[in-house]
Amino acid sequence: MKKLIILFFIIIIILPLTTCENQWMKDIVSEYVWNIEDFGHDAEVIVINTTGANLQEQLSSISSASGNYVINVKGSGVIYSNLSLSGDVNVSLRGDGGTITMGETGFNLNSNSTLILRDITLISNGPAILNVQNGGTVIMEAGSHLTGSGYGAVVIEGGTFIMNGGSIYGYRNIEFWSTSHVVNINPGTNTHFEKNPGAIIYGNDEPEGLRNTSESGQVIVVKDASGGISHFRNSTVGADETLSITLDGDVIIQEVGTWDPPWF
Repeated sequence: MKKLIILFFIIIIILPLTTCENQWMKDIVSEYVWNIEDFGHDAEVIVINTTGANLQEQLSSISSASGNYVINVKGSGVIYSNLSLSGDVNVSLRGDGGTITMGETGFNLNSNSTLILRDITLISNGPAILNVQNGGTVIMEAGSHLTGSGYGAVVIEGGTFIMNGGSIYGYRNIEFWSTSHVVNINPGTNTHFEKNPGAIIYGNDEPEGLRNTSESGQVIVVKDASGGISHFRNSTVGADETLSITLDGDVIIQEVGTWDPPWF
């Protein structure tokens, strides 16, 4: 009987930690916690709770730090100046469905830094929303969206951009002619673009409000070393589709899915 009582108390203590792991972490501010899906089992994570209005300050404070951070964002806000993540900092940015307007700026991901987006919408009014370069990584998960207008929603050059969920919608590229598009995949070492099932990139075949548009017509563009276009996709990349490409310099070493046309 004594053993049964001890076992009962052990189960009572352990069960909430295994079944409600992410829920209890949302109430912890700036403390070390363990185990979260974005960073793997037994990863050490710092959790920060903030508002959309204070997001820029929080991101700036860890821009060149190292380690794993979960930033829970309540409500909407504006980011006014450039934000760069570099070094070994990994950030999971989790909203409550709010919007972050980028103003005249964007996110720059460099040097092994990672930005993971969940349940948050980033709106551009100028430069690209996401510049993924030189070993940086961006991962879009469920509930994350990119929209607005400017010189491209995403620019990938020597970095990795992965969409597991969410969407790019209603973006209007305003750069002149063919120098920029909605999603720009440029030559670079280990440049990788990957759109997996569950995510959507709306094409210029959709109704106004959903469709992404470019001054030059192309929505997703893969460029070669001369600045020419080797692959492009104009129609919607739907929730059931996989579309990916990997470049080493301007040499295509892997591609999956239907491009329009597949190549020249």
